[in-house]
Amino acid sequence: MVIALPSGGDSRDAYTNRPLLAAVNRVLAEVEETSGGRMHVTVQTVAQPAPPPPPAAPMSQVQVLRPVLAAGIALDLVALTSQPAPGALPAELQQLADGQVALPLDDLPRANGAVLLEEFYASALEVCRQRGALLALPVMAIPMLLAFDGRRLARAGVAAPDATWGWTELLDAARRLTPGAAGGAPDQFGLAPYPTAASLLALIWQNDGELIDADKQQVRLGHARTREAIEFFAAFYGSRPASPPVAFTRQVWGEHGVRVGDRWWAAMTQSPEPSVLGSSAAGGFPPPTPTTTERLQRTGLGWADGLRGAIGSQLELRSPMGFAPLPSGRRRASALAVTAALVRSRTSRMPDVALTAFGLLADRVSRAVVPSARRLPIETMRRLAPNYTATQIQLLADALAESRVLVAHDQQRTTQLHAALRDSLMTPIVNGVRSLDETIDAAERAMRAILDRT
Repeated sequence: MVIALPSGGDSRDAYTNRPLLAAVNRVLAEVEETSGGRMHVTVQTVAQPAPPPPPAAPMSQVQVLRPVLAAGIALDLVALTSQPAPGALPAELQQLADGQVALPLDDLPRANGAVLLEEFYASALEVCRQRGALLALPVMAIPMLLAFDGRRLARAGVAAPDATWGWTELLDAARRLTPGAAGGAPDQFGLAPYPTAASLLALIWQNDGELIDADKQQVRLGHARTREAIEFFAAFYGSRPASPPVAFTRQVWGEHGVRVGDRWWAAMTQSPEPSVLGSSAAGGFPPPTPTTTERLQRTGLGWADGLRGAIGSQLELRSPMGFAPLPSGRRRASALAVTAALVRSRTSRMPDVALTAFGLLADRVSRAVVPSARRLPIETMRRLAPNYTATQIQLLADALAESRVLVAHDQQRTTQLHAALRDSLMTPIVNGVRSLDETIDAAERAMRAILDRT
């Protein structure tokens, strides 16, 4: 059996590819022993191209794989890693809808070496389905958390957020952390929402609201609890702004904090990447923090050359950011991002044996990596991530259990719903182009049209 794993490319190499490869290598001997010596698994790394300068997107891993598959190289299993997309479909899994790469896994529970799907987070499994068919098995996932700049909070006399924070505390702190500059315009905002629809989705779920009903047939923007969440999101803009007056602007994390659109500093933001953006300071999540050279090579950030010269190529980027749970509304909730998944390749010459290998490998790998898309005991998480404190491990475990996704019947409608939420609802609120009632009505019409399509 041959399993292909991505290597190199963008920032995923340091934060997802390498930990996943390490986990696979750790469990290979156990997988082969469990098979009774009938199976030998070989790891083949597939080099990814260097990322283009932003805002251009890197070439997808599936696109890189296609020439390999077309050349007749038999791959039995394939690992795909995606940049975090909280609450939404992982970008790489969207490439599987055409059925040319992956075989469905619906027979996985009946296969030898079957994994217990009920031990995986339901939301993580949901984004791996297309029209009900399971196309991949998630193995790594991370929740969206509240990231805060401890130094900026301390200067403003604002206590660090913790699990006791609710919406009132968040809005009050964000306003206190939005000082006016000499000309009356802030150079820092209290909260920069995560630049996708996940920032509003999390609020809706925290208020026990829903964007669509359980049958995924009706839009629920007009329901009271969903409306309350939208109003709370709007409170960060308007006459007393506490968030930047632009929507979905790129954020850059560095040693001085979070910079939004090259114009403002953010005292707080929402981040699905505790292990990616972790600080080597005690308040943040620790490595895998790469060296400055590694980070600059893999992210292709525009300020790379200046930063490299300013702080030296061998120094670690130290971020002042710490992490806390997202503040709660009526309940606690967050958005989940699946960052790595395994698929069974259509090019396997022994598909039945590949299914057995898939089950054995997925079962072991999902127990050998943090953060996992599988519910792991706290003791296991602490053993796998000894550089995390007990508090950080508990925070991560709780947030994973509370995280959700927004998925419709298929990938196309899911993607369109997220786009409509962003473009028809959130962007007009941020820009203040019309009343909230008009904005909600227009967004509901746009989303209803998406769900009504056959």
